[in-house]
Amino acid sequence: MASIIKVETLQDTAGNNAIGALYLSKGTDKAYSEHNNATNTINQSLNQSSQTDTDTGRKTHNWSSAFTTATYVGRVGIAGNRGTTTSSTRFCVVDGTWTTTAAVVRHGHSTNSAHDDSHVSISFVGDLA
Repeated sequence: MASIIKVETLQDTAGNNAIGALYLSKGTDKAYSEHNNATNTINQSLNQSSQTDTDTGRKTHNWSSAFTTATYVGRVGIAGNRGTTTSSTRFCVVDGTWTTTAAVVRHGHSTNSAHDDSHVSISFVGDLA
């Protein structure tokens, strides 16, 4: 049998740093990955079952657990190439229809061309089904 703990607020033992349980459940990443787009390798992830390479710079992130709607939020952390200086601005955009089980994004750089960087971090926030 599973145990359930019900709280409204979490606080450290010193009585400081309180945070509401609703903020924790709604404001935390529900999926993330740090991956190499050049080799289509996921180095670490949460709730990501796989990544599909559909074109240069275009990846579909497939979720292990579905979101309740397809309107979850995607956030890009960093993009570039490991061990080298990145001289151009990187971007990540929605590039297809998102579903509750997958998000399609395109990565590129300031010359407005798609690009497969070797170091990309991306996270997603929303309610899981």
